[in-house]
Amino acid sequence: MAGPATITLEGGQIDIKGGAINAGGGRLDVDGSVGDRLNVTARAARSALDRVHRRSDTCSRGSLDAEAHITGTKTAPNGDWKVTLAKITAPQLRDNGLPSIDASAHGRLAGDRTSVDADIVLGSASRVTIAGSAPINAAGGLDVAVKGGLDAALANTVLSANGQTLKGNANIDLKSPARRLADRRGRRDLRRRRLRRSNQRPRL
Repeated sequence: MAGPATITLEGGQIDIKGGAINAGGGRLDVDGSVGDRLNVTARAARSALDRVHRRSDTCSRGSLDAEAHITGTKTAPNGDWKVTLAKITAPQLRDNGLPSIDASAHGRLAGDRTSVDADIVLGSASRVTIAGSAPINAAGGLDVAVKGGLDAALANTVLSANGQTLKGNANIDLKSPARRLADRRGRRDLRRRRLRRSNQRPRL
């Protein structure tokens, strides 16, 4: 604990005042009431992911900031949330020569769904946005639009083993209709612009 906190259990409700935990070089603060009814605020500030996960060879790196204020009930929560991820890397990204990821997202819970508005940046030339709504359980349907562009050169670390490279941009325009997550099918429209592939064999 980062400091003194008061926790009270009464009538199936847990009341928390001043709850604070030091985690990953950052801090997690929780205040409010949790039970059949919700009225709780949680904040995570400057949490370093590589400090949360101790195994440095498998962990992600970067920092996390998040905030949420949730009211309503367990089965029908309401409230606003936001998450910011900065300079995120993972072994899979590093092994394939991919740059770090910066991402931010926010939304509003309403019953069994949440709105989603996210912005994801990969390196200096790739950006994707996600907008729509998502279920908070597997029974609901995903309804989001994904748009943006990717630098084709991101694939060059993998392709270079065969003496190949890519140049140009790939534009993304995806739409997932509101269907259950278990059987969702999206409409995909991937348009490629100025995409050139080069076969280069090493000279001896």
